[in-house]
Amino acid sequence: ASLEVLNRYASLSEFKRVRLETLRELIRKSSKGHHGIREAQMLKDLHSSSIGIDSSALSFSIKQTIKRILMIKDQACDIELEITHHVDESQTTLLSVPGIGYTTGAIILAEIGDIHRFKTDDQLLAYAGLDPSVYQSGNFEGSYKISKRGSSILRFAIYHVAQVAVKFDPVFKAYYLKKKAEGKRHRVIIGHVTKKLMRVIRSILKNNSTYSINTH
Repeated sequence: ASLEVLNRYASLSEFKRVRLETLRELIRKSSKGHHGIREAQMLKDLHSSSIGIDSSALSFSIKQTIKRILMIKDQACDIELEITHHVDESQTTLLSVPGIGYTTGAIILAEIGDIHRFKTDDQLLAYAGLDPSVYQSGNFEGSYKISKRGSSILRFAIYHVAQVAVKFDPVFKAYYLKKKAEGKRHRVIIGHVTKKLMRVIRSILKNNSTYSINTH
């Protein structure tokens, strides 16, 4: 709504001329009914107490910037529709996994490609950079962290899915709470969850099955 108002009335003189009712209707339509007269009146009150300088050059610059922003928003919507179309066309069952929507699903499918090229869970984990690697700190050696090799894009997508899964899936949530009770830190637990998720994802893609609590 704020972008629409600025696009129409970017200068003080333009805003001064607009009627309250016209402003209210513009805000109502552009916010899909969520805002209206209260916001319009607030803007009018702020304008009346403003000591800003009216500048046609600044007004033009604001409008050009807003047009670019709106164009990018439209392009983002087009991309989302295209993603949805391709994921639906693939008839993948990956969307049955908690936390995987169209965007994350498309990322995972694109990054993994043919699931049959990964003969084991460990191969897929390594591809995502989620396999453990030994690292040395001072004289101590033997602590483990993820290797962070492989596809950083896939790793980011799985990490995002894990954050959702531990909140809304009963199995992953129970696992998270169990590890939390053991004194594990959030990031450490999420690291373990990402590995469990990758195993679940490989099983689903390999067998073309849907997610259930028995998939674990």
